[in-house]
Amino acid sequence: MIIRYASSGDLSEIQHLWALGFPGEEEFSRIYFRDYFNLQNTLIVQDRGKLCAMLQVFPYLLKIGRRVDRVSYIYGACTHPQYRGRGIMRFLFANVERLRRTAGDAATVLIPQERRLFDYYRRLGYKQGFFIKNSQWTIRPGNRSDVNLRQAEYKDVERMNALYEHNVRLTDGFIVRLRDDWLKQMALFRATGGDVFYLDRHGECAAYGFVSEKKGLPWIQEGCAMDSKGLSDLANGIGSAYGREQVLLSTCVSYGESGEPIGCIKFLSSERPICFSGYMNLMYN
Repeated sequence: MIIRYASSGDLSEIQHLWALGFPGEEEFSRIYFRDYFNLQNTLIVQDRGKLCAMLQVFPYLLKIGRRVDRVSYIYGACTHPQYRGRGIMRFLFANVERLRRTAGDAATVLIPQERRLFDYYRRLGYKQGFFIKNSQWTIRPGNRSDVNLRQAEYKDVERMNALYEHNVRLTDGFIVRLRDDWLKQMALFRATGGDVFYLDRHGECAAYGFVSEKKGLPWIQEGCAMDSKGLSDLANGIGSAYGREQVLLSTCVSYGESGEPIGCIKFLSSERPICFSGYMNLMYN
């Protein structure tokens, strides 16, 4: 078996394996491969010329305290059904980690597609390191004259990022978002039927929310707010916009709060925190 970076001649096989590994996501897959997929970020394993496993590696920055380190986000990892159970993905992960360690990355991170996969990645040396807090809100009807909920615009990104960093500052660490990261996620949500809302209060960003659907309800997949009032106004406004009495809400977890794991981390150097509870989200997940 050989490991190499993908080339243009591999694209059709990669798309076929993607469809096998992530069924039922045809619209997302179409948009992802059209607008976001990059062959140069894709590592594949071949057995006698046949594609049997693959993953993609995206560069990100992780901020822990005042320190900012390069990390690699592993995405789209899947093995062809005929080759599962042979340790091929473990082999691929080991090689990716060796490459990224040599390149100077501090860690590799990922978001398991399903909860059961946390145990699989634990066996590869990954620890639950990123958490979210999930809740369900019952909408309280009524208009508030001091806030304005509208569709977020690209001009809002700077204020949204400031609010994001305000919310995640009380975690052990978080993924740094560049302007391009925001623009890509906003475009992706809207292209796949979601919404991105901005809550304005007296000319300031009081809250924002990336909204999709889950269990038949509006799901604020990431909600950030200046304060509890902003979060309440965001949930009420989105519920009203969708004509629903309840919404699901996911937020970051601060010190002293309990949450559910969303992502894993594997530090690649000896300089690593003893305990780590950070935040990552909106990374094509």
